[in-house]
Amino acid sequence: MKLQENIRTLFADTMGYDAEDIELKVPLLEIGADSFTMMSVTRKIKETYGVAISMRDIFENINTIEKITSYVRENSEELPLEEIEEPVYAESKFQAEKTLPKIENNTVTKEFSQNYSFKKKPKEIKSFSRVSDVQSDKAHNGNFKTFTPRKMTFSQSGSTAVNGKNDDASTAWVDTKKAKELTPEQEIYLNEFIEEYSAKTLGSKRIAQESRPYLCNNRKSSSGFRVETKELLYPIVTNTSKGSKIWDVDNNEYVDIAMGFGSTLFGHNPDFLKKSLQEQIEKGYQIGPESELTAENARLIAETVNMDRVLFSNTGTEAVMTAIRIARAASGKKKIVVFQNSYHGHCDNVLVVPDIESDRFESKRMVPGIPESAIEDTLILPYGNVKALSFIEENAHDIAAVIVEPVRNYIGNKNPGEFLKNIREITKRKDIILVFDEVLVGFRLALGGAQEWFDIEADITTYGKAIAAGIPVGIVAGKSWCMDWVDGGYWSYGDDSAPIGNQTYTAGTFCKHPLAMTAVNAAIKEMLTKGPALQNELNERTEEMCIILDDIIAYHKVPLKVHRFGSNFRFSMSGNLSFAFQPLELDIFFYHVIKEGVYVWEGRTCFISTAHTDDDLNKIIDAVHNAIKKMKEAGFWAEKKRLNLN
Repeated sequence: MKLQENIRTLFADTMGYDAEDIELKVPLLEIGADSFTMMSVTRKIKETYGVAISMRDIFENINTIEKITSYVRENSEELPLEEIEEPVYAESKFQAEKTLPKIENNTVTKEFSQNYSFKKKPKEIKSFSRVSDVQSDKAHNGNFKTFTPRKMTFSQSGSTAVNGKNDDASTAWVDTKKAKELTPEQEIYLNEFIEEYSAKTLGSKRIAQESRPYLCNNRKSSSGFRVETKELLYPIVTNTSKGSKIWDVDNNEYVDIAMGFGSTLFGHNPDFLKKSLQEQIEKGYQIGPESELTAENARLIAETVNMDRVLFSNTGTEAVMTAIRIARAASGKKKIVVFQNSYHGHCDNVLVVPDIESDRFESKRMVPGIPESAIEDTLILPYGNVKALSFIEENAHDIAAVIVEPVRNYIGNKNPGEFLKNIREITKRKDIILVFDEVLVGFRLALGGAQEWFDIEADITTYGKAIAAGIPVGIVAGKSWCMDWVDGGYWSYGDDSAPIGNQTYTAGTFCKHPLAMTAVNAAIKEMLTKGPALQNELNERTEEMCIILDDIIAYHKVPLKVHRFGSNFRFSMSGNLSFAFQPLELDIFFYHVIKEGVYVWEGRTCFISTAHTDDDLNKIIDAVHNAIKKMKEAGFWAEKKRLNLN
């Protein structure tokens, strides 16, 4: 097999694609490869050809099949004779390009920022399609040019060294060498920016340094540790929050778009929740007896999400862990299916990545500390792929449950609706339990969650985050034939009824904590009072803002993209949606946004709440615009100059 075909096949097999579906010249990130795909294939390339490709290179520079093939051919001392081939020379990279107008003063960008302001649409508009109201922007020569934003349609559409070899796909990158050489202009600018950022957030940086000996902090940047931004690698420490705003220990105010990782749907410390919690604190929060709100909460949730029974835990991770146990008990089978680039909490059996050596979609541990025995029954399939559907159908006799994020934390561009419907059809026909992990989007995407949005009825669903408006909770809701395996199901007093035997087990000291039950009760009643319009309007406002961000990105001609679904969104650069590695430019971009007064957490997923005002959304828009503008002025994202042959 020729070298290029072999490398192409390596990627195809790892991603679950047919080889011919992987284009040779297209960056692999843009066709669905992720950090774990890259890691697996580069390891295989090193084993086969003796050529090491760094993660940063394969993400940023050597990022297509053609470039990887050329790099391996040039650097391998072990290339088999049958894989040596004559190079094929591409057409000249120098192409004619039209001369574009340049922005030469601050007046233009000021006018651009003012024109691209967020204005709330009339409530009667229900379509998710939006076109910005911006009509023009003044060019540097004083004339007006038409600047028409493109239309956007709202889409419903994851070591321990063994024999010197690291087999874990760790999510924490530590790189003590510079990824790339910065230009003198970039170096000066970055040093000045680090000084300004550090001075503004001095209290947070001091706490990070002083606490490091005794605080084991699991807050990690999606970019890991890198030398260039080492002096910026610390979390913002806050002491106050209200609505859409937070204040740090240096008294800096931020518009928050981390929003409790999606949990603070109503903003921070909403009045209705504060009142309910204060009243419960006055009454006490006894642990042991049942809270008087537990039964009512279960009924309200069951009715809202069209499930029979509801179980409460403490976190989303606990909810997923419990759902898996229930599914195995109810089905009598032990294999579970998850999908690549999905997140189901930090329980051992779901912290997995694909095993490139396996032709049965077996998994490998994502991080050190997870024994092989914990993941031997976890299968990890490519998302949105017909091969995944075929595998589920052919192996249904072993599969207890298919667990899927209806809208993945990863987000991406794929419309999941058809894929989810196909999974539902197969699992129902083959007696496999379908689990919707809605911890991220449940009660945020729609009042009835993803089941309502996609019109798909799962057997079990998990919830957390938004349903308690920022207070810790985990929820498992499901059909009675599944949930009855926890407590034996329905029985009555005064007759001969009894619970079923051979029940499974789940427990927790703080499950159904009175304060958590108070928060759930207040949040679900607020949602029911407001009705579906609450989520619909929030989704619309988020889409309107993201369209303006699209326009800004297009205007500046930078390789950024805003991915969104409902009221959550995230930025990517050059198609890179990895949670394990991000390019230096994107790292600097987020620090810029924070310095501009918009808080983004280390994982870089973003959310809008009902507390965000028009002014808040304009603040986000301005922060993104200013961050891009300043970085371009410093030489980042510079447009490549090409020789004009005309």
